Amino acid sequence: MAAKSYKKNIIYNSIYRCVVVIMPLITSPYLTRVLGAEKLGIYSSANAFATYFVIFTLLGVNDYGNRKIAQVRGDRGKLSDSFWQIYYLQFFLTFLLLAIYLVSISLHKKHFTIQLILAIYVLSSVFEINWFAFGLEEFKLTSIRSIITRIGIVICIFLFVKKPTDLWKYTLIITMGNLISLVIILPLITRYTDFRKPDFREIASHVKPNLILFLPIIATSVYQYLSKIMLSAWSTEAEVGFYQNAENIVTLPSFITTAIETVLMPYASNLVANGDNDEQLFRSTLKYTSIMSIAMAFGMFAIAKDFIPWYLGKGFERSAVLVMMMAPIVFFNSFSTVMRYQYIIPHEMDHANLAAMFSGAGTDIILNLILIPRFGAAGAAAATVASYLVTLLIQALVISRKMEFLSAIRAFLPSVLFGVIMAGCVKLLSELSVHIILKIGIELIVGASVFLGCTLLWLSKTGDPVLSNLLATWKNKRKG
Repeated sequence: MAAKSYKKNIIYNSIYRCVVVIMPLITSPYLTRVLGAEKLGIYSSANAFATYFVIFTLLGVNDYGNRKIAQVRGDRGKLSDSFWQIYYLQFFLTFLLLAIYLVSISLHKKHFTIQLILAIYVLSSVFEINWFAFGLEEFKLTSIRSIITRIGIVICIFLFVKKPTDLWKYTLIITMGNLISLVIILPLITRYTDFRKPDFREIASHVKPNLILFLPIIATSVYQYLSKIMLSAWSTEAEVGFYQNAENIVTLPSFITTAIETVLMPYASNLVANGDNDEQLFRSTLKYTSIMSIAMAFGMFAIAKDFIPWYLGKGFERSAVLVMMMAPIVFFNSFSTVMRYQYIIPHEMDHANLAAMFSGAGTDIILNLILIPRFGAAGAAAATVASYLVTLLIQALVISRKMEFLSAIRAFLPSVLFGVIMAGCVKLLSELSVHIILKIGIELIVGASVFLGCTLLWLSKTGDPVLSNLLATWKNKRKG
C-alpha cells in the first residue's frame, strides 16, 4: 500500500472511530440528566453481560480475519476461500450463542426487558464483517456508514428518550443502530468474493488460530466489561453509572491510536509476509502516538475536576475523581495498542500477546476482588489502571528481546516532562474566579499551547524528520 493510500485510510478510519467514540460525548450530558446514574448503571451492566456473548460469537476474528484477508487480498480465489471459511464459523457461533443468551436471561430475570432487547445486539454479530472490510483496506465505506448511522442514533436519543422509564427506548435505539450499521457493508461480500461452501475441515482449520487471538480478547474484556458486572454485584447500580461515564471519557482519545493501528496492521502484516522490514514504521508510530496520548492523559487529569461536574451535571462529582484516577490509561492503552497491532500481531507472536493480556486480566480480577467491596467504583478504577500497566510492561519486555527498544522509549520521554509542566499550569488556572465555561476554555487553550510549544521546540532541537519535512513543505509553498 502506498504511503498516500494508508494516510488516506488513516483519515477515513479516524473519522469512523471518532464518530463512534464521539457519540457518547454528545449524548452523555443529556442522558446523565434524563436517565440518571442508576438507570445508566442498569444499562451498562446488562450491556456488559450481552457483550460477553458477542465476544464469543466473534472469537478472534477481528484480528485473525483482518490479518488473513490482508495476506490473500491479491488473489480473488484465495480471498473467497478464506472469507467464507471464516464467516461460516462466525455464522454458526452467532446462533449457538444467541440461544444460550436467551436461556440465560430467561433464568435470571433481573432487568429482563433491557436484556431481551440486547438480544438484537447478540444477533447482529452474524452481520459483523468489519474485519473483512479492514483487511481489504476498505475504510471509506465504513466511515460513511458510521457517520450516517451514528448521527441517526443521536437524533433518535434526543427525540425519544425523555425520562428514566425510557431506558428501554435508549437500549432499542442503540441496538438497532448497531444492526443497521453492520448490514450496510454486506455488499462488499459480493463485490470481492465468489460464494464458497466450505466443508467442515476447512472451517475447523481456522478454529485454532482464531482461538489464539480470541484468548487475549477475553483477557481484555475482563477490565472492559467484567468490572461493571462485579460492581453491579458487589456495589450499587449508581456506582456502575459513575464508573461507566468516567470510562467513556477516559477511553475517548483511544480512537486516534485505534484508527491508526487498524489501518497499519494489515499494512504491517503484508510487509512481514513479503519479508520487508517494518521496524522503522513501528518506531515512528510509537513515537508520535505516544506524544499525543501523553498530552491527552495529562490534560484530562488536569481539567477533570472542573470539566466533569459541568459536563455530566450535578451529582456526578464522583466521576471526576474516577477520571483523574484512570487518566494514565490513555497512555498505557496507546502504547500497548501500537506494540500489539504494529509488531506483535503482524509477526504472529500470538503466545506472547496471550501472556501479556492474561497477566493484565489476572491482575484486574484479583484487585477487583480486593478493592471493589471496600471502595466501589474507585477500587475498580485502580484495578483497571494496574491491569493496563501490567499488560504494557510484559509486551515491552517481549519486544525488547527482538529489537533494540530503549531508543524507541527515549524518543518520547521528554513528553512526560512537558505533560507535567502543562498539568501544573492548568492546575494554577483552576483557581481563577470566573465563569466555569470561560475557566475550562482558558485551561484548554493554555494547556494545549504549553504542551505544543514545548514539543515543537524539542522536535526542532533534535532534528525530527517529520517536523523538518513539514517545515520544508511550508517554506516551499510560501516561495511558490
